[in-house]
Amino acid sequence: GTLGLPHVLVRFYTNPDGQSARRTTLIVLGLLSVFYLFPTAYGLIGRMFAPELAQSGQADALVLLLPGQLVGGVAGDLLSALVVAGAFAAFLSTTSGLVVSLAGVISQDLFGGSVKGFRRAAVISAVVPLGLASMTGSLALAGSVGMVFAFTASTLCPVLLLGIWWRGLTDSGAIAGMATGAVLCGGAMVG
Repeated sequence: GTLGLPHVLVRFYTNPDGQSARRTTLIVLGLLSVFYLFPTAYGLIGRMFAPELAQSGQADALVLLLPGQLVGGVAGDLLSALVVAGAFAAFLSTTSGLVVSLAGVISQDLFGGSVKGFRRAAVISAVVPLGLASMTGSLALAGSVGMVFAFTASTLCPVLLLGIWWRGLTDSGAIAGMATGAVLCGGAMVG
Protein backbone atom coordinates (compact mmCIF):
# COMPACT_ATOMS: atom_id res chain seq x y z
CA GLY A 1 0.00 0.00 0.00
CA THR A 2 2.22 2.74 1.23
CA LEU A 3 5.08 1.47 -0.82
CA GLY A 4 3.19 1.55 -4.10
CA LEU A 5 1.04 4.67 -3.92
CA PRO A 6 3.79 7.33 -3.81
CA HIS A 7 5.60 5.62 -6.71
CA VAL A 8 2.41 5.47 -8.79
CA LEU A 9 1.70 9.14 -8.05
CA VAL A 10 5.23 10.22 -8.93
CA ARG A 11 5.05 8.30 -12.21
CA PHE A 12 1.61 9.74 -12.93
CA TYR A 13 2.61 13.37 -12.41
CA THR A 14 5.99 13.24 -14.18
CA ASN A 15 4.76 12.14 -17.61
CA PRO A 16 4.34 14.55 -20.53
CA ASP A 17 0.78 13.49 -21.44
CA GLY A 18 -2.17 11.43 -20.27
CA GLN A 19 -1.50 8.42 -22.49
CA SER A 20 2.07 7.92 -21.27
CA ALA A 21 0.91 8.51 -17.67
CA ARG A 22 -1.66 5.73 -18.00
CA ARG A 23 0.91 3.43 -19.61
CA THR A 24 3.57 3.95 -16.95
CA THR A 25 0.99 3.69 -14.19
CA LEU A 26 -0.05 0.28 -15.51
CA ILE A 27 3.60 -0.78 -15.78
CA VAL A 28 4.32 0.30 -12.19
CA LEU A 29 1.19 -1.45 -10.92
CA GLY A 30 2.22 -4.59 -12.81
CA LEU A 31 5.71 -4.47 -11.31
CA LEU A 32 4.26 -3.95 -7.84
CA SER A 33 1.97 -6.95 -8.37
CA VAL A 34 4.99 -9.07 -9.25
CA PHE A 35 6.83 -7.68 -6.22
CA TYR A 36 4.02 -8.79 -3.90
CA LEU A 37 4.47 -12.38 -5.07
CA PHE A 38 7.90 -12.50 -3.43
CA PRO A 39 6.72 -12.44 0.22
CA THR A 40 4.42 -15.35 -0.55
CA ALA A 41 7.24 -17.29 -2.21
CA TYR A 42 9.57 -16.44 0.68
CA GLY A 43 6.96 -17.77 3.13
CA LEU A 44 6.52 -20.99 1.17
CA ILE A 45 10.27 -21.57 1.01
CA GLY A 46 10.44 -20.86 4.73
CA ARG A 47 7.73 -23.44 5.42
CA MET A 48 9.80 -26.01 3.53
CA PHE A 49 13.24 -25.24 5.01
CA ALA A 50 12.44 -23.77 8.46
CA PRO A 51 9.05 -25.10 9.64
CA GLU A 52 10.16 -24.94 13.27
CA LEU A 53 9.96 -21.11 13.20
CA ALA A 54 6.22 -21.14 12.55
CA GLN A 55 5.65 -23.75 15.27
CA SER A 56 7.66 -21.84 17.86
CA GLY A 57 5.92 -18.54 17.12
CA GLN A 58 9.01 -16.92 15.60
CA ALA A 59 7.82 -16.74 12.00
CA ASP A 60 8.95 -13.09 11.75
CA ALA A 61 12.56 -14.22 12.18
CA LEU A 62 12.29 -16.14 8.90
CA VAL A 63 13.44 -13.13 6.89
CA LEU A 64 16.76 -13.08 8.73
CA LEU A 65 17.28 -16.80 9.34
CA LEU A 66 16.28 -18.31 5.99
CA PRO A 67 19.34 -17.18 3.97
CA GLY A 68 21.64 -18.74 6.56
CA GLN A 69 19.69 -22.00 6.53
CA LEU A 70 19.60 -22.20 2.74
CA VAL A 71 23.20 -21.25 2.01
CA GLY A 72 25.06 -21.44 5.33
CA GLY A 73 28.48 -20.15 6.32
CA VAL A 74 29.88 -16.78 5.34
CA ALA A 75 27.81 -16.69 2.14
CA GLY A 76 24.63 -17.11 4.21
CA ASP A 77 25.74 -14.31 6.55
CA LEU A 78 26.42 -12.04 3.58
CA LEU A 79 23.03 -12.90 2.07
CA SER A 80 21.34 -12.13 5.42
CA ALA A 81 23.19 -8.81 5.54
CA LEU A 82 21.99 -8.01 2.02
CA VAL A 83 18.39 -8.77 3.04
CA VAL A 84 18.69 -6.52 6.10
CA ALA A 85 20.23 -3.72 4.02
CA GLY A 86 17.41 -4.03 1.49
CA ALA A 87 14.82 -3.89 4.26
CA PHE A 88 16.36 -0.74 5.72
CA ALA A 89 16.54 0.84 2.27
CA ALA A 90 12.85 0.04 1.73
CA PHE A 91 11.92 1.48 5.14
CA LEU A 92 13.85 4.68 4.50
CA SER A 93 12.54 5.03 0.94
CA THR A 94 8.93 4.60 2.01
CA THR A 95 9.32 6.88 5.01
CA SER A 96 11.02 9.64 3.05
CA GLY A 97 8.40 9.41 0.29
CA LEU A 98 5.59 9.74 2.81
CA VAL A 99 7.30 12.64 4.58
CA VAL A 100 7.81 14.48 1.28
CA SER A 101 4.20 13.86 0.22
CA LEU A 102 2.78 14.98 3.54
CA ALA A 103 5.13 17.96 3.76
CA GLY A 104 4.05 19.08 0.29
CA VAL A 105 0.39 19.06 1.29
CA ILE A 106 1.02 20.81 4.62
CA SER A 107 3.30 23.34 2.93
CA GLN A 108 0.71 24.20 0.28
CA ASP A 109 -2.21 24.40 2.70
CA LEU A 110 -0.62 26.07 5.72
CA PHE A 111 2.62 27.75 4.67
CA GLY A 112 1.89 29.14 1.21
CA GLY A 113 3.96 26.63 -0.74
CA SER A 114 7.34 28.30 -0.17
CA VAL A 115 10.61 26.43 0.20
CA LYS A 116 10.93 27.65 3.78
CA GLY A 117 7.37 26.47 4.44
CA PHE A 118 8.16 23.08 2.92
CA ARG A 119 11.17 22.67 5.20
CA ARG A 120 9.05 23.56 8.22
CA ALA A 121 6.34 21.15 7.09
CA ALA A 122 8.92 18.38 6.55
CA VAL A 123 10.11 18.73 10.14
CA ILE A 124 6.51 18.62 11.39
CA SER A 125 5.76 15.61 9.15
CA ALA A 126 8.67 13.69 10.64
CA VAL A 127 8.60 14.78 14.29
CA VAL A 128 4.87 14.43 15.05
CA PRO A 129 4.56 10.76 13.92
CA LEU A 130 7.89 9.95 15.59
CA GLY A 131 6.62 11.41 18.87
CA LEU A 132 3.34 9.51 18.65
CA ALA A 133 5.14 6.26 17.78
CA SER A 134 7.56 6.62 20.69
CA MET A 135 4.61 6.91 23.12
CA THR A 136 3.21 3.51 22.09
CA GLY A 137 4.54 -0.01 22.40
CA SER A 138 5.68 -1.86 19.29
CA LEU A 139 2.72 -4.28 19.39
CA ALA A 140 0.20 -1.44 19.70
CA LEU A 141 1.91 0.36 16.82
CA ALA A 142 1.86 -2.76 14.62
CA GLY A 143 -1.85 -3.26 15.33
CA SER A 144 -2.62 0.36 14.57
CA VAL A 145 -1.04 0.06 11.11
CA GLY A 146 -3.62 -2.57 10.17
CA MET A 147 -6.39 -0.38 11.54
CA VAL A 148 -5.18 2.60 9.53
CA PHE A 149 -5.21 0.54 6.32
CA ALA A 150 -8.71 -0.76 7.11
CA PHE A 151 -9.99 2.76 7.87
CA THR A 152 -8.42 4.20 4.71
CA ALA A 153 -9.84 1.43 2.54
CA SER A 154 -13.29 1.77 4.11
CA THR A 155 -13.27 5.50 3.51
CA LEU A 156 -11.97 5.47 -0.07
CA CYS A 157 -13.68 2.32 -1.37
CA PRO A 158 -17.21 3.83 -1.56
CA VAL A 159 -15.91 6.82 -3.52
CA LEU A 160 -13.93 4.64 -5.92
CA LEU A 161 -16.81 2.26 -6.53
CA LEU A 162 -19.36 5.05 -6.94
CA GLY A 163 -17.00 7.07 -9.13
CA ILE A 164 -16.31 4.16 -11.46
CA TRP A 165 -19.81 2.73 -11.84
CA TRP A 166 -22.22 5.61 -11.23
CA ARG A 167 -22.08 8.52 -13.65
CA GLY A 168 -24.48 10.55 -11.50
CA LEU A 169 -22.04 10.85 -8.58
CA THR A 170 -21.96 14.38 -7.15
CA ASP A 171 -19.60 16.02 -4.68
CA SER A 172 -22.20 15.57 -1.93
CA GLY A 173 -22.58 11.88 -2.81
CA ALA A 174 -18.82 11.35 -2.71
CA ILE A 175 -18.58 13.02 0.70
CA ALA A 176 -21.55 10.97 1.95
CA GLY A 177 -19.89 7.75 0.74
CA MET A 178 -16.62 8.63 2.47
CA ALA A 179 -18.41 9.64 5.67
CA THR A 180 -20.46 6.43 5.68
CA GLY A 181 -17.36 4.28 5.26
CA ALA A 182 -15.50 6.24 7.94
CA VAL A 183 -18.37 6.05 10.46
CA LEU A 184 -18.99 2.33 9.89
CA CYS A 185 -15.29 1.40 10.10
CA GLY A 186 -14.62 3.74 13.01
CA GLY A 187 -17.61 2.32 14.85
CA ALA A 188 -16.39 -1.22 14.25
CA MET A 189 -12.93 -0.31 15.57
CA VAL A 190 -14.36 1.29 18.70
CA GLY A 191 -16.78 -1.63 19.13
